[in-house]
Amino acid sequence: MSQRVPVTAPSRRAWTVVASAALCLLVAAATMQPLDAAKPPATTYTGVTATFRCSGSIVNGVLTSSCPDGILSDGGSYAGNPTVSTTRGAFIWTSGSYDDFMLKFDGIGGRRLLFDFSTLVQAATCGGKLPCRKDFTVLAITQTLLEQGLLVRPATADGSDLAGGMHAIAVGQTVPAKLKVNFPDPDSTLWWTVRYNPRDYAGSSFVYVTRTGTNTWRVEAGGYLVAEDKGWAELVASPDGSAGRTQTHEGWYLMPFSLTIVQ
Repeated sequence: MSQRVPVTAPSRRAWTVVASAALCLLVAAATMQPLDAAKPPATTYTGVTATFRCSGSIVNGVLTSSCPDGILSDGGSYAGNPTVSTTRGAFIWTSGSYDDFMLKFDGIGGRRLLFDFSTLVQAATCGGKLPCRKDFTVLAITQTLLEQGLLVRPATADGSDLAGGMHAIAVGQTVPAKLKVNFPDPDSTLWWTVRYNPRDYAGSSFVYVTRTGTNTWRVEAGGYLVAEDKGWAELVASPDGSAGRTQTHEGWYLMPFSLTIVQ
C-alpha cells in the first residue's frame, strides 16, 4: 500500500529570498566587465642603447666639454637590460597607449648625466614667499625619479600625446615631443625638473624625434637664441618633483642636445 507524501508549498518569505538572489545575480551579470577589461595595461621595458652627441666632466664646479650642449653624457653610451634592472639604463617603455623613451639612474653603477644651465634666456619668476632656490650653473646627477627618469613622450602639434608613441612614428618622419627629467638636489630635499613642454610650461619648447630607421631614433633640441627654436628648457623646483603651489619657476635656459637611440 503506497503512502502519499504531502508536498508543502514554499512560504512567501522563501520565494522572496529566492527572487532577491536571482535579481542580484542578474544585476551582477549585467554590470560585470569582461575579465580582460579589469587587467591593468601590459607594461614592457625594451632595452636600448642611447648615445648623446656631447660628453663632458665637471671638476670643482667647472664643466669641461668639447661642445656647448645643455645635456651631456659622462662619456660613452647608456644601455638598458630589463633582465638586470629597470631602474637604471636606457629603455623604450610601453604601457597601454604610451610608448616612451626613458633614461634612468638609481645612484648605482657610477654613471651620471650632465646639465649646463649657463645660458639664461628668460629670468626666473619665483620670489616672495617662495624665493628662487637654484644655486648652481652646472650639475652632474646620478639619480632620477625612478618611475620615469629622463622621459621623452612623442606628441602631436598641439602637445597632446601621440598615440602609439615612439613606434608610431614612420621611418623618416619627425614629430614634436615633450621631455622632462626629475632629479634630487644633492644638498637638500628638493626635486628639480627640466622641462621641454610649451603646452604646459610656457616659454619652453618641444624637442623633436626623428625615426631614422626601423629600430633607430634621434631626439634633439636646437641651439639658437630665438624663442621659436627648439632648444629652450624650463627649470622648476618642488619638494616632491610635482607641480603645485610649492613649485618655483627657476628660469628658462638654452639647452641644445642630440641623442641617438638604437633598439
